[in-house]
Amino acid sequence: MAAPIVNRMMLPILLFTVCSQAPVKQEAKLASVTVRVADANGSLISNAIVRVSAGSSETELEKTVDDMGVATMNVLPGTHDLTVTSPGFMRLVLHGVEIKPGEHREFNVVLKVPPPPSGPNYAPPIFELERAKLGDLVEPHPFPEIHDWNSLRIALHRSGCYGKCPAYDLEIHGDGTVFYDGKANVKIKGKRTGKISQASMSELVDVFRKAGYFSLADRYASGVTDYPTYVSSISFDGVSKSVLDYAGRSIGMPSTVTDVEAAIDRLAVAHKWVGRKSARF
Repeated sequence: MAAPIVNRMMLPILLFTVCSQAPVKQEAKLASVTVRVADANGSLISNAIVRVSAGSSETELEKTVDDMGVATMNVLPGTHDLTVTSPGFMRLVLHGVEIKPGEHREFNVVLKVPPPPSGPNYAPPIFELERAKLGDLVEPHPFPEIHDWNSLRIALHRSGCYGKCPAYDLEIHGDGTVFYDGKANVKIKGKRTGKISQASMSELVDVFRKAGYFSLADRYASGVTDYPTYVSSISFDGVSKSVLDYAGRSIGMPSTVTDVEAAIDRLAVAHKWVGRKSARF
């Protein structure tokens, strides 16, 4: 029996059918890591280099921290080694950092000064931590108790963007006084004042506390353009902290930063000045 003849016009159709049935390789969902580097006195180190490796030089990522001592990078999920180096400090290596798909991990790294050299063959020691000692590396900053509520200041700055983003400033004092300054794309421009209850003040502070606000990075800034900039801040009893958010969610910023920003708007009742449709409440 003669073999069937395949019309040449059918070949592209057959090839397309075969190719279309080939399995499509799905892209792994990225995770992200933020590392904040400081010395034993809490001073930020702005020339540190952060390396994230899965045990192979082919998968190693490297980034120098910014002026705030912070480096954020996207990584593939899995188990990694994290290395931080800076001239004059012991090299720090953390083994076995587990990062899940879509997860964002933050580390507040404290680099140590090596002991004085001793002997001709002296080599600076390496500060290495295994997975079980992760707590030795990550030093969260607890939220302090507020002793003088009159010293409390909570603020939110929202800038404009390449569009119609509402631009305004809010400042809330410990006695519940709210100061508003509308800039652009808001219902009311200019300065206004309001008042909220002590219960609302306590609720707002609790949002900061639950967010671990003092353990957050100082800035989460993406490389995109034309986005609005949001800056939240809190100060009391001589301590202060601010967090800059510039399209931060796109680089793995914790959602708690957005929660803080939204809570300031909501509890300050800012929609009466900004306009409910043009802000997130």
